[in-house]
Amino acid sequence: MNGQEREPRCVKESAEYLGLSVGTIYRLARLGEIAHHWEGRQLRCYTADLNEFLARPEVERRRLSTF
Repeated sequence: MNGQEREPRCVKESAEYLGLSVGTIYRLARLGEIAHHWEGRQLRCYTADLNEFLARPEVERRRLSTF
């Protein structure tokens, strides 16, 4: 695994979509907003849960109010 592929795609795409940092995505995950689990040192996201989170109206409002 090279240094540029450290973050799972769903995390990077979520950060871009929401206009948030990758660190914020991880904080949201730790708060239970994004289903996740650790297996060794690799974070695995459940894409369906992530997509459901991104589709929530309050997430869109939060994204828009960030700017």
